[in-house]
Amino acid sequence: MARKNTAAVDSSFVGKRYKTRPYVVGGKQVRSDAGIPLVEDILFTSDQNTARDKEEAAFATNQAATQYITERVKGYPTIGDQLDALWKGGDDQAAMKVIVDKVKSDNPKPE
Repeated sequence: MARKNTAAVDSSFVGKRYKTRPYVVGGKQVRSDAGIPLVEDILFTSDQNTARDKEEAAFATNQAATQYITERVKGYPTIGDQLDALWKGGDDQAAMKVIVDKVKSDNPKPE
């Protein structure tokens, strides 16, 4: 059984398309007649672009400098396995040290 819409509807809006006025900022139209933003007209100032470029460069530098950490974390055995090897000592501890040293040598810290 279909539900009946009981909400009141203003019949003057039914079936009509309305255009909104263009939105103008600083003499530039930033919205179309239909009210849709015009992406090519939404611009940043040169100072804002320079600041954003600096932020993006700093982020990329930081990502590159810390990438080795991510790779090491993926390569290390779990903390539980490491602690278990330390607790047992002897050959288990020596084997764990070899594994950890290999991960470190495969993913060296940048200078």
